[in-house]
Amino acid sequence: SQSMAATAIDFDHLRGFVRGDATLFVASHNASSSKPALYAYSELAGVPQYSALTAESNASLYAYPLDRHDGARTDWFAYVNDNMCVLARPEVASSTVNLLGNVPCLAGAGIEGVTRDNKLVVRIVDNVSVEELYLLDGDALTKVASSSTQIRLMYATRDSRVVIGWVGRDATNNNFVCLGTHPERCWTPPLATYTWAAPVAGQPDSMHVVFLEQQSGGVKFTSIRAIGPGTRPQPL
Repeated sequence: SQSMAATAIDFDHLRGFVRGDATLFVASHNASSSKPALYAYSELAGVPQYSALTAESNASLYAYPLDRHDGARTDWFAYVNDNMCVLARPEVASSTVNLLGNVPCLAGAGIEGVTRDNKLVVRIVDNVSVEELYLLDGDALTKVASSSTQIRLMYATRDSRVVIGWVGRDATNNNFVCLGTHPERCWTPPLATYTWAAPVAGQPDSMHVVFLEQQSGGVKFTSIRAIGPGTRPQPL
């Protein structure tokens, strides 16, 4: 608004934030029976407008931004309504705000790195064992892996947040290792300790992982390079 005059609002416990071109806030109305909901703020001919984006919560509702690991903002955020987590981004059309994406995020989500082709790596976790991995590329959030154990990210160097690939275990208890720049290219490694080489400069699709498997009489080496389309389906 161009006006500096204060505007009275009928909300209590208001917590606001900005995503993209939208101003959002979580609040409850000034009534003893009111419960929190997620709202969008806009103005029409200078008059404040408030529209509910979710139903009122039965227990609790809170929201937090999904920002880059380096602190840069994205248009995405997570909100948790009655223990149900959703990833969304607002789209503003005239004075109307709509939530797009609406991806379930189990018990929470966070950005943990970036692939070599500049897609953000989003980890989604629950409170038991399931983990999911998504790639965020602007307005697109794409699921690339699901694991029954923690998904371990392989960073280009010890101090880097550049992700070259990831290792996990699928729903049938088989291990997988997948390439960050082409997550549909996956291989089945042994259940063993592993290490990986720094990626080759100028070759974004390079990946070399060595698995060390203890066996009677010695150690078995299994070397996996990002050559060809992979040997197993993508673990979705």
